[in-house]
Amino acid sequence: FIVGVVISTLVAKARERADAMRERELQTESLYYLSRDLATAANMDAIMAAVIKNITSTLNAKLSLLIPQGEQMKISAISKGLKLSDKELAVADWAFRNRREAGMGTETLSSAELLYLPLATSISVLGVLGIKLEKASDYRSPHSRRLLGAFVTQISLSMERVHLGQQAEQAQVLQARESMERA
Repeated sequence: FIVGVVISTLVAKARERADAMRERELQTESLYYLSRDLATAANMDAIMAAVIKNITSTLNAKLSLLIPQGEQMKISAISKGLKLSDKELAVADWAFRNRREAGMGTETLSSAELLYLPLATSISVLGVLGIKLEKASDYRSPHSRRLLGAFVTQISLSMERVHLGQQAEQAQVLQARESMERA
């Protein structure tokens, strides 16, 4: 009897470890594909397309990417069938201005239908990722939160890379224009 209990316990632990390893493998694979697609993205449109494709397929979720235009948040990319009300846009704006997550699954503005995660770097906040997960429990799942955090970091860095590239290009144009004016 005791031998059976010990073996049963060992088998259960081995099964748990195998499940955890499979989950980590899927996370790593998802991050690899997103990173690969973001690395080849030359502009914001390509970044948005890569994000929609990868996150939608990985988490079976609907999402929106919002970027600031003037004083308002504008939808830059959105999953098919997802609509954002004025209330949802206000929650996204709050997340952007406060550099904190808000919406579903958080303590801040939790009545929103989506979770809004600021796309922040050390320099600035470049936008907000709004995500609607399949199950309500996924919003608090450590697995989902870890993966979303990694996705947000990758997206933020890619957006910053493109943004800094655009600024460098503008600086070169201005420098060339000044050189021509002096000549």
